[in-house]
Amino acid sequence: MSGIAGYLGSAQSPAILQAMVGKMMHRGPDGQGLHIENPVFMGIRRMASFSAGEAVEQPVYSPDRKLAIISAGEIYNYREERAELERKGINFRTDSDAEVVMRLYEVYGVNCVNRLNGTFTFAIHDMQKDLVFIARGPMGVKPLYYATTQSGTFVFASEIKALFEHPSITAEPDLTGVDAYLSLGYSPGPDAMFKGVHKLPPGHRLIWNAGLHVMIEPYWQWESYATPDPVLKTDEDFQARFDQLFEEAVKRRMTGSAPTGAFLTGSLESVAIVAAMAKDGGPPVRTFSTSAGGDRDGLPPSRDVAARLGCHHEEMPFIAHDMDKLPELIWALDEPVADISIAPLYILSRLASKHVKAVLAGTGTNEIFANRPAHDAMLLAHKRPKSFYRMMEVLMPALPQASLARKHGFFGRIGPRTKQRIRDFFDAMQDDSLFRQQVMLTSVFDAREKMPLYADNMALVSGTYVDCKKDPAGWPTMMARLMAMQRDAALPDGVLAPFDKMTMFSSISGRLPFMDTRLMEFILGAPDHMRRNHGKGKVMVRNYVEKMLPGLLLKSAPAPKGEGKKSMLEDCLSSNPLKEMVETCLSDASVRRRELFEPKAVRELLVGARTGEMVYLKQVFALLTLELWFRIYIDHEKGWISRS
Repeated sequence: MSGIAGYLGSAQSPAILQAMVGKMMHRGPDGQGLHIENPVFMGIRRMASFSAGEAVEQPVYSPDRKLAIISAGEIYNYREERAELERKGINFRTDSDAEVVMRLYEVYGVNCVNRLNGTFTFAIHDMQKDLVFIARGPMGVKPLYYATTQSGTFVFASEIKALFEHPSITAEPDLTGVDAYLSLGYSPGPDAMFKGVHKLPPGHRLIWNAGLHVMIEPYWQWESYATPDPVLKTDEDFQARFDQLFEEAVKRRMTGSAPTGAFLTGSLESVAIVAAMAKDGGPPVRTFSTSAGGDRDGLPPSRDVAARLGCHHEEMPFIAHDMDKLPELIWALDEPVADISIAPLYILSRLASKHVKAVLAGTGTNEIFANRPAHDAMLLAHKRPKSFYRMMEVLMPALPQASLARKHGFFGRIGPRTKQRIRDFFDAMQDDSLFRQQVMLTSVFDAREKMPLYADNMALVSGTYVDCKKDPAGWPTMMARLMAMQRDAALPDGVLAPFDKMTMFSSISGRLPFMDTRLMEFILGAPDHMRRNHGKGKVMVRNYVEKMLPGLLLKSAPAPKGEGKKSMLEDCLSSNPLKEMVETCLSDASVRRRELFEPKAVRELLVGARTGEMVYLKQVFALLTLELWFRIYIDHEKGWISRS
């Protein structure tokens, strides 16, 4: 894996390019390459020997030196495409997937990207046409950010922090982005939380020319694959196609000489991946987990699954003290993420990096199978008439609160904020948009909760992102519409980008079989009941696991944790070092200095969090990570991180 960066449009010191790529050394500790052909400056940090396709140094040049490419990520079908080009008489000088992409560009122009199956971002300098062609993979596993200076220079990089090494790009907060983060728990594209910084959307390509013009357009869209393959007639046909595409996706991600392992995290998808890896024998698969697992999807502990599959398994418990790394993780993420699971993911990545160079994981599967608790609640809710929710608002005080909350995705202690969320959801079900209905269940702060929290300058931007968001149109079913709502932000920005950055922060390649382009195209067109049926989610994945490991799945999933046991978030917030960070970052003095929130409202949130109510806990963690982000990126305070 690698990280790319560059600036286009004006002569700058090469030292700036050196600094930009150097800021991403964790993405490529094995070397760097620079392409300087004024006014185009492009560079890459590179990891060696990740796969056969990355076995040569970059940039890669065409024989006539009229094309240059830097490519981050991996192209999993590059050998097939290379063979096709060789049949056309094209000769290759390297065994690089980057050279294959460049030669595809020679033949197909910017449409070359439609032939690629992989996780990638790349930039091609076409010196004859005086343009630079940049593309990001269909699923957006590899991020790409850009900004334009006042003089018109176009600056891009795999990580935002690298952009700030350019003297004309400064780190200033965008309060609209801050508001969106507090709604969703992550920063949704296409804009970042920094003024003037944007995200190239997944499945999009960008063309820059020497006239300083920039054109951005999609080349891969979910809607194109919403119809099932007419060749597939029965459930058995769909399952067989899934099994084939899934095993191919896993096998592609195991190629190369670098040692490869897998995260075994107590989920169906992680078990399916390891089962596919172990299917054809060979050396034991190295698997890693941060706990015993087995608390999801009706699975036994991860170590038991690993033993049955003959894996070499290692566990590293996650403890509250591990949260001392939170400031460094926020630096690595570029933008805050209000999800404590980023810390166990980092610990897991560090553990794996001691033994392998690449790991396979099932990240993103819940989103593409509509398998989150909020999806369950939404699917059930839309089967009922609006009159049902008018009645529920009246009856709610007499209903079992814990059961009612669990059905809507709220776990842990049930308190006033959770009850209000459910009431608001009932109200939204009567006439609100699909997106707003989901926000009532998933948001960190909803509109009602922001009102007393926001100071004047935040009140001006409140709800901007939510107000502008439109429901997906043209999808045939409710489940398909829920899946479609993941594509623009939740999946790439809330799930995949954090995964990529946490694994890359440990200089390890995170590979995601379920994000395989061909597999994803199939899943988008699969019948709803092959995704979810009779209350069971990820049906095709479940069927695969039951075929590969008969009898492994328990008859029923364990009941959700009761109120008597602390959640990981509650345990960490009530213990040091996180407790001390909260006291420092969310003190009255700190809140007043920031001038974004009302100190009284923040104090009330801290009191609410001490009751253990999950909504309050999530809100306090979101404010903490936000304040740390301000201190690290905006205030440039020293001492929070040990790396730079």
